Amino acid sequence: MPAWDGASDKVTIDYSQLSTKQDGEVPKKPQRTGCLSNKKGCVVRVLLLVVTVFVGLILGYVIRREVHPKITQKIMLQNGGNCTTQIKDYSPYTSKKLLGFLDAENIKEFVKKFTSTLDMAGTKGSLKKAGDVRGQFRSWQMDYVYNATYRVRLSYPGIQREPSDPSNLVQLINSSSSVVYTCKTSYNTPVSDHSSGNQDTSLTLNYIPYSPAGTAQGDLVYVNYGRPEDFQVLESKNISLTGNILLIRYKDGSPFIDWRKLHNSLQGKKVSGILFFADPQDFNYGGHSKLYPDTWWLPGNVTQFRTLSFTVGDLDTPFEPAKDYMLVQEDNKKSPTAFDQVAEFYPDIPLQPINYQDADYLLRQLTEGVPPDGWRGTLDTSYNLSKLKNSQKLNLTTFNEEVVKMIKNVLGVIVGREEPDRYVIIGAHHDSLVEGSITRGSGLGIAMELAQKFRELAHSGWKPRRSLIFAIWDATEFGAIGSTEWIEEYKLELSTSTVAYINLDAVIRGNIFTATGHPLLTEVLHAATRVVPSPDHDKTSVFDQWRKDSKKMEPGLYPYTASSVLLSCTDCTGFEMGVGAPSLQLGYTYPQEMKIKNFPVFQTYLDRFEYLHTFIDRNFTLHKAIAAVTADLVLRLVDSALLPFDLTDFVDAMWTAYNTTVLMHKETLTKDLMEAMNHFNKAIGDLSKAVALFQKQTKNITSLSSLELRQMNNKLMQVSRALAAPEIYSAGMNRKKTYMGMNILPVAIEESNGEPIFLNLHLQLLELESNLGTNGQPNNTDVLKTSFKKMAGIHTWKIKSLTTLFHNSVWPHEHDIETDS
Repeated sequence: MPAWDGASDKVTIDYSQLSTKQDGEVPKKPQRTGCLSNKKGCVVRVLLLVVTVFVGLILGYVIRREVHPKITQKIMLQNGGNCTTQIKDYSPYTSKKLLGFLDAENIKEFVKKFTSTLDMAGTKGSLKKAGDVRGQFRSWQMDYVYNATYRVRLSYPGIQREPSDPSNLVQLINSSSSVVYTCKTSYNTPVSDHSSGNQDTSLTLNYIPYSPAGTAQGDLVYVNYGRPEDFQVLESKNISLTGNILLIRYKDGSPFIDWRKLHNSLQGKKVSGILFFADPQDFNYGGHSKLYPDTWWLPGNVTQFRTLSFTVGDLDTPFEPAKDYMLVQEDNKKSPTAFDQVAEFYPDIPLQPINYQDADYLLRQLTEGVPPDGWRGTLDTSYNLSKLKNSQKLNLTTFNEEVVKMIKNVLGVIVGREEPDRYVIIGAHHDSLVEGSITRGSGLGIAMELAQKFRELAHSGWKPRRSLIFAIWDATEFGAIGSTEWIEEYKLELSTSTVAYINLDAVIRGNIFTATGHPLLTEVLHAATRVVPSPDHDKTSVFDQWRKDSKKMEPGLYPYTASSVLLSCTDCTGFEMGVGAPSLQLGYTYPQEMKIKNFPVFQTYLDRFEYLHTFIDRNFTLHKAIAAVTADLVLRLVDSALLPFDLTDFVDAMWTAYNTTVLMHKETLTKDLMEAMNHFNKAIGDLSKAVALFQKQTKNITSLSSLELRQMNNKLMQVSRALAAPEIYSAGMNRKKTYMGMNILPVAIEESNGEPIFLNLHLQLLELESNLGTNGQPNNTDVLKTSFKKMAGIHTWKIKSLTTLFHNSVWPHEHDIETDS
């Protein structure tokens, strides 16, 4: 019988296990023989049937409560009439069947296939990779397969130079202008064709995307991590930066350099160029004698590189899709409006990464300035601050170029049966700056395995309640361009229809489970991890092992909060900030006691299949575990009649973020500023009461109409949307036009020891604190105070709007009614 009966609008949601009989299977008529074949036997058979059904229902109820706590409940859709029709909901049987399809060896082959070459976005290799993904989707007979193409601004290393000399140059020259030392800026690396077993040689050029072409010459100054406080140290020591080249070590494991913050520190200093390097203290567990290929630790002659971070998406078309109808662009020519939104922060000096072996040599040439505590890494040098010996100078020349190129996302769709206009999206990316078996391959391989096996499940008769979209992005390595442009193109639809986005990027970096994401998804993630066995830990679930290991995790990634906005998860940004859809990033990482910023060969040419296979996941059991957790989690999101969003974790994150923000800035929050915060505090309290009432009502539901179920799910979907705050820009509070910050969702940061805070309030208070005078009293702070109060007002307004959502009306309730005095 179809889900909706034409003669009646009465539908039943039955949470019992669906029949396992295949469509088209005709049961044979049984032959009645023996003592139960007479009339008396018929009565006995009926009684046995009733008892069996009754016992089965009790057992099914108990089992479901154990398997799926807090997520599902039995609901009857009542719309009149006498006919009830079974309607599909999340089924543990279907989940077990799907998880049984997953194959570690298959994932391994996908990773090998899709990371055998270097495929920079916009190149022929990347477009071919998109074609390979499309071909796979079509072979699996997805309901819809299509490309989403855009023309975007990308940055390449010296592609117009002579092939014999394409590299950027970093050279030490003596007083006679003769070159005495040259840093290594390119590598002839083997690129494996895993399908044939052959190897070819590819030239890997180290550069920083979006760093301009240019030449700098001057003395060298070491600036530690390049933080504002590091520049203050140099200023206190009267070390001039004017005309000099800076040497900065990466301060974190992000794939991006926060150029805006660095740019602000450089204002008025007239620096001529910057070199970046990865100190072994930060990426080699304090330094190791045994390095790759004997161990997984980064060797000294291999360079890590980063991308400059301005915004997510195409630089030429902020908040607009990079389509031909939006802006006419030609290859190798800048648009007249290019960089209008980031011009204030766009670099005008050459930037270049170097390896730590070359950094060690350059540091040895410095003769002046004793480094403060915390400035010394683990290189065998004194880490002096300035003044090259023997009147030497450093020459830096970059040949980077910016061009407009086509990029291509690939999307495969399994259309939902009951709610085809609601989308659960799984994303990964196919582009890379290196082979990227870890950074792109681990996630891409898992995404392809899930696409194949979900489609296989569909061929066996399953059909999702909601639509499932597999999105394989292009140009993620250049700032989440592919995902952002697609979101901008379909923003109206995605804003109202996206249930959740699950991101698979750099998934396998160690053996400790980790997850960050929207607090609405915490409980459904917990439920999924409870049903998946932990690899390498017999009789233990992923959830149980996660709890045991959580004390080893880096701050902010504990399973009980999971409330950060995924600032390091770039393809999540457009969903979380742009359309307000809850997002989640999960994977395996390294334990905190290693004290490294990322896996050692992150963003280097050594990020290859052999490295992943040898040092991280030889049997691909970690990959399979992530595939299984994602599969069950997605199945719950696409099939649960009532969306499995947990509002308790959401409200808890709000309270924690409020308290953390106030405690971090208690000395700055004067009486008038606290008045604004008190309004915000009351709003969170009212929201907490409204949510508690809503959850009490939904917990006791036994029947509702199909319209009421739709309305309830719409309400749950609006929770994350309610926190979107584009008003932050209209109020002139965020000078960087980007999706980052367009949301008041709590995030975890280093300064808060991983506890969630309200980021925009925090930044406003930091700016206020930076303007303190020598007497400890604020100077010229009226504008900053007004700005903070406005920001607090926006936060209060958003929370009050969310409270109204749960009240089901726009008129005041008792505690909101204002009386005339």
